Amino acid sequence: AAKWIILLVLACFLTLPLSPNVRMSALFFLTVMLVYAMVLLICLQLDTSRYLHTALLVVVLVAGIIGAKFIVVGSGTEAAAWEQTTLESTVGEAQLDINELARLMSVGVFASIYLFFISRGLFRRLLLVGIGLVICVGIVITKARACYVFVPLAIILAIWLVRGTKMYLRLGVTIAALLFVVLVFVLGGKAGFAGAGVQQRIDSIFTSEEGSAQSLRSRLREGYRTMAVRRGFVGYGLKGIAMNPDAHEMGIWWDAHNDFHDIMGNLGIVGMIAYLGLHTSLFLRIRKM
Repeated sequence: AAKWIILLVLACFLTLPLSPNVRMSALFFLTVMLVYAMVLLICLQLDTSRYLHTALLVVVLVAGIIGAKFIVVGSGTEAAAWEQTTLESTVGEAQLDINELARLMSVGVFASIYLFFISRGLFRRLLLVGIGLVICVGIVITKARACYVFVPLAIILAIWLVRGTKMYLRLGVTIAALLFVVLVFVLGGKAGFAGAGVQQRIDSIFTSEEGSAQSLRSRLREGYRTMAVRRGFVGYGLKGIAMNPDAHEMGIWWDAHNDFHDIMGNLGIVGMIAYLGLHTSLFLRIRKM
């Protein structure tokens, strides 16, 4: 996977001169380098099972703390039903995308499941189950739509792909994951626990804009496709389309909210090849493991 990561970072660098705001794209590029350098560094350092398990335990504990924090002070009904709680730093006025925390907690869910299966002792397993449930409730409160869909789906797919897994275990995990989704959307809505807000946030994906037959996301995707074709799939640099005056005329001021459109538009065909190659490589590695 390392070669695909390097190619993706290289695509980010090569498209910098194409950006309508090279300085801003360069700042984003520094973030990309730091993020993926950390990934490569972790892969190099976690070369034994003991180090890997320790790292996963840290992820679970951090995700559990974040989930507990949302349960204590966060609420799915603090803002309007379809809005998410805004996170701000204690220094300055920087804001953090709450979806990023939801994704981190999602990794904590997967790590807790893995550690559950390799751990021995009833106490450790019960502790992991408890922390996992706290993390799941925290994810619900964040109203991160992608996590609602793909965390249960990933768990279901994983248990069915693992060779040698007993059928009763596969069915049990599948039923448990689906039951959790039902609790969030059905019982949660009736009980007033974020469920109504969850449903409204998902409905908002398909809600048409005022005076338009398209939803906001449909318009963004169409705009990104148009911009990509105009430049022959070469790209506009990191966040380039969102900073492009031609895109502004089409009402595009932000990301496409879709990785495929975002990468194809901003990083061009080279970036898309690297993106698809990375995920294909990871999937093949997972299947091999």
